[in-house]
Amino acid sequence: MNAVIYTKGNCVYCDRAKDLLEDMDIVSTKLPISEYKLQYLGDENASATAPQVFLDGRHVGGYTDLSAELTGS
Repeated sequence: MNAVIYTKGNCVYCDRAKDLLEDMDIVSTKLPISEYKLQYLGDENASATAPQVFLDGRHVGGYTDLSAELTGS
């Protein structure tokens, strides 16, 4: 499984998502949330929460969604 995680600095949930992926030995690519906004919302200045996580190309959501997906809780 591969992950792409769109993050921002000083973000506790971004750090938790990265740690969870690492703990589960899932290879991840980290990108700035501004790239997510531009690519998926069409505007770098749009509002979006961080992190935004994709697993094998499928949008999962934020940290809580990721945790539920991977751990069932």
